[in-house]
Amino acid sequence: MPESASGQRSETDLMGVRTNMADGSGSDGPDPEAAATEKEHVGIDLVANKIFDQIDTNRDGVIDRAEFGAHMRATQLYDTLIAAEHAAVDLKQQAAAVDEASTAMGELLEMEFAKQAIQKAELAIAAAEPVSYTHLRAHETPEHLVCRLLLEKKKKKNNETSIQLT
Repeated sequence: MPESASGQRSETDLMGVRTNMADGSGSDGPDPEAAATEKEHVGIDLVANKIFDQIDTNRDGVIDRAEFGAHMRATQLYDTLIAAEHAAVDLKQQAAAVDEASTAMGELLEMEFAKQAIQKAELAIAAAEPVSYTHLRAHETPEHLVCRLLLEKKKKKNNETSIQLT
């Protein structure tokens, strides 16, 4: 690579030859297509120079084996980091899918338990046999007794009122 007087490569060193060719020297006039292509090459040269400068850490204008190895290790670490980030995103998506499936399974289980409870209630109703009023009174709780007595009192009062109206 050509170097300037200060020992640093200059970007114009790489572009000098191509620029002279793109301005039409040695031809019948400037070629617009060649100028557009030249702009692309200049951009590529600038990027290449930046990459070269990143790799050439001791700024001697030469990429030695140690600098190239360090660059490759850094590139591999970066690629590994990107792959790990993609894997993390994939894991998050899989976790969300598992969470959704778990929620759906929970809802299905709740529906199944409700269905089983309904079936048990239906079986109990189907198996129920009629019992006598005396049997019901034998299992009456104090709360049931109070309710029954109040209902009987109300019924008796309503009957007396209906008899008086007629």
